[in-house]
Amino acid sequence: MRCTENMLVLEVLRLYEQLSYSLREIENTSICSKTTAGKIINRCKELNLNYDVAKTLTEKKLKSLIFPETPGRQTKKLPDYSVIHQKLNTSKKNQQYLWEDAVQRGETDLSYSRFCFHYRNWKNEQGYGVYTPIDRKPGEKLYVDWAGDTLKCVFDSQKGKLLKTYFFVSTLGVSGYPYCEATTNMDQFSFNNAHVNALKWYGALPKIIVPDNCQTAVTRASMWDPKLNRAYLELAQHYKVAIHPARVRKPKDKASVETTVKWLETWLLEFLKDTGPFYSLNELNEVIKRRLKELVNRNYTESTRKNETRLSLYQKVDLPAMRALAKSHMEIYDFKRGTVPDYYHAMYDSFYYSIPYYLFKKPYTLHAFQNRIQIFVGNEQVALHQRKYSGKRYVTKTEHMPEKDKYYLSLGQKDGNYYRRWASNYSQECRDVIESILSSFDYEPQGYKSCLGILMLAKKYSIQTLNAACSKALELNSPSYTTVSRLLKTNAQFIQTSVCANETVPQPEDLRTKQWKSLKIGGLK
Repeated sequence: MRCTENMLVLEVLRLYEQLSYSLREIENTSICSKTTAGKIINRCKELNLNYDVAKTLTEKKLKSLIFPETPGRQTKKLPDYSVIHQKLNTSKKNQQYLWEDAVQRGETDLSYSRFCFHYRNWKNEQGYGVYTPIDRKPGEKLYVDWAGDTLKCVFDSQKGKLLKTYFFVSTLGVSGYPYCEATTNMDQFSFNNAHVNALKWYGALPKIIVPDNCQTAVTRASMWDPKLNRAYLELAQHYKVAIHPARVRKPKDKASVETTVKWLETWLLEFLKDTGPFYSLNELNEVIKRRLKELVNRNYTESTRKNETRLSLYQKVDLPAMRALAKSHMEIYDFKRGTVPDYYHAMYDSFYYSIPYYLFKKPYTLHAFQNRIQIFVGNEQVALHQRKYSGKRYVTKTEHMPEKDKYYLSLGQKDGNYYRRWASNYSQECRDVIESILSSFDYEPQGYKSCLGILMLAKKYSIQTLNAACSKALELNSPSYTTVSRLLKTNAQFIQTSVCANETVPQPEDLRTKQWKSLKIGGLK
């Protein structure tokens, strides 16, 4: 006999016993055919089962009595769906993969469609397909999220192209009162700054902020002990609010903002597509605010709130339950940690900012504000820089450099007049050699290294010896670093003796002349 519903069995028994209907009359009620009714009645007579007793039985018990398994009928083997469910939630395996695996292991002989059907029924029996509605308290929670849709609607005149724009969305408490802000990225600075602007928009403080488990909110996701991002935690401490991240893969925890995001994607983002492009981010955000003021004054579409708007409900329900906004708003910064490298610069946003060189290998903390960069080692601020957005990539302060690097940096900052003045302090001959070297190049800075090399020889041989060598180089018509240095290397002791004010061993003129003439410098004799 074909299995029928429990209510059908009870109704057939009721009509037959209490109203004394015949099988033909039962068929006329369109409940079932008289053949089916007869089979049900005969089966109940075999079991001595009447209507009053049948009413007290569960559906499963009644079905097992009336419709027992047919002898010889082959039943399908069901897998352990609790194990299947656990694997689906803890791995990347899908239902088809697990079905094929169960068939190969001999755990089931179901077809794939019946496997999925029984799994859905199992989930419903276990309560996985239902959820408890959240009873929101007025003004308690601010839900935040990023819209899934992006737009290319802000024109960058420098790059000559449209920039991709992201949209931060928040919604509040019972009213669902929204805020939206456009940014060009989703980094820590933009995320925190959008929170500050959202609180200014609401003009009051909630008790709790509910974000997603994004990296700008949490560094470690956990249901019971999430690790908050430090910059985000400092924002919460400044405004004295709690941060309760939503559970991973549980969008119903913040269904309010999910609904608002979909609503704004239709009524705001589609409007911006038709209105743009915009020539600055500020212009775009001003248009967004004007559009939001129009949208929050529209009546709800739900029948339960037909005569309410988001603004009126916010002012009537949420705002009175919220705390007063702090007078001073937090100055937002991005947060980064690292270790001082051997080139003693910390990188942020493709620019490098110097740190005192002696802090090499020390851990540092970088705070990136809109207009400045602060660097801390421990609790001590060790560097402060103006934040850069264009130009040279390395921002280096002289006091952060080791002495050797300061010296080489200073060389690149000298000009030709600097070397002329330096040579004038030695002698006119030395200045003439420097002047000759500088004038021999079409591009004067090309001779700076040669000039510095000559002037530095005074430290090794003395000023008097260098002056004598410069004089001889001028006589030889070869005023260059090579000539002067060779003269000093070959005749340093002789020149040093000849220029002394009190010569103890006079050098004969012919000997000096002979020694000078014997020199071969640059091919000249």
